[in-house]
Amino acid sequence: MKLTFSGFQRVKKFRRSRRAVEVLTGNLLMIVVMASVFSSIAFLVKASTERYSSEQQSQMVEELSSYLSSKVSEAWGISVDETPLSLPETIGGSDYIIESEPGGQYLIIRTVGGSYRIPSNGITLSRRSIRSTEPHTIGIRDGKVVIDPPPLTEILFPLDGSVFGGAFNLSYRTSRSATEHEVYLDGRQVSSSTSSLDGMTIDPNTPPTNLSDGQHLLTVVTKNKFGYGRDSVKFVVDRTPPQVELNVSQIWDNKLKITVTDLKVQGNKVEMYVFITDDKNQPVRELDESNFYIYDTENEFLQGGRLRLQVLASDAESRVDPSSYGIYYENSGNVESMEGKEAEWDSKGYNGTTTFWARASDIAGNWNLSMNVTKSPTNRRVEVGPPDKKSDLSVIFTNDVSGSMDWVMWKDEYPKPGEPSRLDYMKAAVKSFIDKMFPEDEGAVCSFATNYDTGQEEIILRQDFTLTTESGKTALKGAVDSLTTRDGTPLYDALYQSVLWVKDRTKYRAVLVLTDGKDLNYATGQPYSNRTFEEVIELAKQEGVPIYCVGLGDEESVDVPVLNAIAQQTNGRFYLAPTPQRLQEAYDQIAGELLSGIQGHLSCWL
Repeated sequence: MKLTFSGFQRVKKFRRSRRAVEVLTGNLLMIVVMASVFSSIAFLVKASTERYSSEQQSQMVEELSSYLSSKVSEAWGISVDETPLSLPETIGGSDYIIESEPGGQYLIIRTVGGSYRIPSNGITLSRRSIRSTEPHTIGIRDGKVVIDPPPLTEILFPLDGSVFGGAFNLSYRTSRSATEHEVYLDGRQVSSSTSSLDGMTIDPNTPPTNLSDGQHLLTVVTKNKFGYGRDSVKFVVDRTPPQVELNVSQIWDNKLKITVTDLKVQGNKVEMYVFITDDKNQPVRELDESNFYIYDTENEFLQGGRLRLQVLASDAESRVDPSSYGIYYENSGNVESMEGKEAEWDSKGYNGTTTFWARASDIAGNWNLSMNVTKSPTNRRVEVGPPDKKSDLSVIFTNDVSGSMDWVMWKDEYPKPGEPSRLDYMKAAVKSFIDKMFPEDEGAVCSFATNYDTGQEEIILRQDFTLTTESGKTALKGAVDSLTTRDGTPLYDALYQSVLWVKDRTKYRAVLVLTDGKDLNYATGQPYSNRTFEEVIELAKQEGVPIYCVGLGDEESVDVPVLNAIAQQTNGRFYLAPTPQRLQEAYDQIAGELLSGIQGHLSCWL
C-alpha cells in the first residue's frame, strides 16, 4: 500500500497524538498516586500531632492538679498568711481558666481542647474564676486554702475585754497584699491610710479617738483588690476611781453574858457553842468570833478589845483589783497597815482614839481612799454561865439543784469517774449541819430549779419541818441524798417561798440557801424568777426571818452583790465558798451561830 505524503502526515500526527495521550495519562496517574501518598502522609502527621497535643494537654492538666494539691500541703506550713502561686502559663499551648464547681468539691479547668474536672483538695476560689495569664496568691482562710484571698486581719492589742484609764497603742497584723487600712471606734472612722496603722495611739482624752467611760468597740478594716478583712475587740475605758468605804465592827460596850450550850473536846482543844444575852437578858446575834473576845485576865480587860475591819469597794466601769486592798490605822502618831480586803485588829495594845482608812484601785489603775473612820475601843467584861439553854431553831435548807451543780467544784465541766460534783459537796455540808442540831430543833429541805422541758419552776419541799431527833435527822438526810439536778436557777422565787414556809414556825426561824450561779436566763437575758430579790428582802424583813446565803464558786460565777444584800438586809450572813473546805467552814460557822445564839463558836486550848 502506498502512502501519499498527506497520508503519511496524518499517520505521523496520529502517532504523536497517541504518544501524548500516553504521556499525559501516565503523568495524571503519577499525580494521582503522589497525591494519594501525600494525603496519607498528611493524615498520619495530623493524627500524630493531635494525639501528641491531647497527651501533652492531659499531662499538663495532671501536673496542674498535682501542683495545686502540693500547694495545699505547703500552705499549712508557711509562716505568713499568703504566698505567691505561679500557675503554668498554658496547657497544650493555650491559655486556660480555672473555675470552682458548685459544691466546692471539684475544680473545672477549661482549655481550647476541652474541659477537665479535678478534685479541689480544699482549694477555694475567692472570685468566680482565675485565668492563667493573671498573677495569683494563695492563703489559708477558715481551714481552707484560698486562691486570691482578701487580706487576713487580726488585732493583737488590745485584748478583748481590756480596761484602760488612758492612752494605749493599737497593734494588729494583716496580709502583705493589703492596700488600704482603716480604724473604727464604735462604728466611727478615726483613721485611714494606704500603709499600715500598726502602733497607732488611741487616747480616750483627745480627738479623734476621744471616748467616754464605758465599753467600746474597736475595729480594724483592711482591703486589697480581692476584698476586705476585718477584726474587732471590745474594751473598757475607766477613768473614775472606785468608791471605797471601810466598815468597822466595834466591840460591844454593854455587859454581855455567855451561856454555854454545848462543849466538844477534841484532844486538848475545846469548842464551846454558846448563847449570848445582853444586860436585859435579851439574845444578842450580831457578834461573831472575829469581833467577839473573851478576856482571860482582869489586866487584859483593861488593855483593850478587838475590832473587825472590812473594805467595801465598787467600780462602775471595770472592777476592783483584788490585790489592791489595804487598811491603815493610826494611833498615837504611829501609822500601820494591813494588806487585804478584811482584817482583824487587836486593839488591846492601844487606848484612846484610833483613826482608820482604806485604799483600793481598779484594774485600770484608778485608786481611791475611804474617808477616815475614828473609833475609841471600849472595854467590856463577859461572864460565862453554865450550859442551861439549847438553840430551839427552825431552819429550812434551800438548795440549788440547777444543771451546773453536776459539774466539778473548780470549773464548768462534768467530773471524771469517782470525782465529786458540786452537788456531792453541798449534800455533805447540809448533812453535817443536820448532825449538829439538837432534838428540840427542826429542819426542812427544799430544792429549786427550772425544768427546760416544761418551762416550769420546780420549787419543791422535799421534807417538811421535822424535829431533829435521831429518826428526824435520818429522814432529813435521806431527803438531802435524794436531790438530783435539773436546769435553770429561780433563786428569788425559791427564797420567797422558803420564807413563806418558815414564817409561821414558833421557834427561832431562818433560811439557809446555797447556790452556784445567778437568777439569770442567759438565753433571754431575764431572771428565771417572777419575784425580785428586793421583794424577797421586803418579805423576810416583814416576817423577821434572816436569810443566810452561801455562794458556791468564785466572784465571777456567783451573784455576790445580790446574795450579800439579801443576807445583810435580813440580818443573815453571806459566805463565798470557792473550795470544798471553805464550803464546809461556811456551814460550820452558820451552824455555830444558829445553834448557839452567836454568829460562830468559840475555841480555846486547855
